[in-house]
Amino acid sequence: MNKTYFIFFVMICALAIPIGQNNTTMKNNVTHLVMSIAGLLFTATIGFSQTATDHANTLFWKVTGKDATKPAYIYGTFHMLCPEDAKLADTLRQVVSSCSSVYLELDFDDPKMPKEIQAGMMMKNGRTWKDFTAVANYNRLDSGLKALAGLPADAVCSIQPIALISMLYAPLMQCQIVSVESQFAQLASEAQLPIHGLESVATQLAIFDQIPIQQQLEILEEYVLDKNKMRAETEELLQAYLAGDIDRVYEFVKKAEMEMEGLEEIMLTHRNKTWMSTFENNMKKAPTFYAVGAGHLGGENGVLELLKKMGYTVSPIFIH
Repeated sequence: MNKTYFIFFVMICALAIPIGQNNTTMKNNVTHLVMSIAGLLFTATIGFSQTATDHANTLFWKVTGKDATKPAYIYGTFHMLCPEDAKLADTLRQVVSSCSSVYLELDFDDPKMPKEIQAGMMMKNGRTWKDFTAVANYNRLDSGLKALAGLPADAVCSIQPIALISMLYAPLMQCQIVSVESQFAQLASEAQLPIHGLESVATQLAIFDQIPIQQQLEILEEYVLDKNKMRAETEELLQAYLAGDIDRVYEFVKKAEMEMEGLEEIMLTHRNKTWMSTFENNMKKAPTFYAVGAGHLGGENGVLELLKKMGYTVSPIFIH
């Protein structure tokens, strides 16, 4: 079975986790990002559409109406990007700084997060891939990992295969990846805004515990054995994302669901519905900025449609 779309699903829906970063690295990254935007002038303009549509090509949305005293802003992210694709528009930065708080999928200010991630990404009970796959398959993974990233399987076989995929994105795309969520965390820090998480590290990591290790290994094998195909198809998704085409992005979600029944409910629908109480509570208090994986925006049970069903007005914002 082709697992390509499942891998894309992870990139746009499921992993807001900065896997592989320790405390020092995370702090250094945040410091670097703070310095890089110091002194920037927010001179661009924001264009609000007169009427909201379900299919506007934008990643940026404004939520008003019902009992809201202040607006909310929602931005769809792609959890791992090359630097040239991860630049935030000055107007987006301006909106973030005008809000009272920033919500990411995870609380990037939580000092416990790096250790929780490192513990959660490991295989359970001291087991390794060798306990779940045939020798021939293990050897193929070993060859593929060496070719892609110079990593022998023995060095990483105690890491959950799905967690390892996020660490292999940089060698696949041949760039130093940037976390968009880290940039928003940095912006919040610069503006002295509190950062909150819509869910816990444990909640996100528990998602992958529902996918059998054998199936994870099949996905990893496809990822590392045909890197040219994977790179080309990743570019296709990236172009849809960078164009703000959330309907096209959601098509990748549906294709992943076709390959793995129940995936959308586990990774998207349940989480989207759980987040609604936080949105509703905050709408009554202060302007709030949210950044979530772009895969959460589209679809009947996406964040945007759920907010509409609750009685809010959801309007696209076009950044110039």
